[in-house]
Amino acid sequence: MSIAQFTVADDVINDFNQLFHKDQQNQVIEKLIRQIISEAKQQHQRQQAFYSLTNRRVLRPTVSQNEIEQVRDEVQCSVSLEKKPLSIKKRTLGLLEGKGYFEIKSDFKMTDEELFLS
Repeated sequence: MSIAQFTVADDVINDFNQLFHKDQQNQVIEKLIRQIISEAKQQHQRQQAFYSLTNRRVLRPTVSQNEIEQVRDEVQCSVSLEKKPLSIKKRTLGLLEGKGYFEIKSDFKMTDEELFLS
């Protein structure tokens, strides 16, 4: 173990001595130092990640506003917010094609639990 000396304001030392028993003081100071070291390491890692991401930005290809709008137009789909009945059409059941069908009635209800257990 090492001994460290620090210069601390008198009012801080007085409050510290009043709040913590002599036996606890070393543990409290050690815990604070460990916390500060951990925070400093995290801050350093964040800075390194930021620099890494910003340096990679130059390597990414640039895309023009026209290219963005073109892709947006290609994948855009419109969703109606109106509530209207769904058109119900019969769907085939894979291997049973032509041999059976199912129909979900409008009054069909199923709880989440029933769904997960089925």
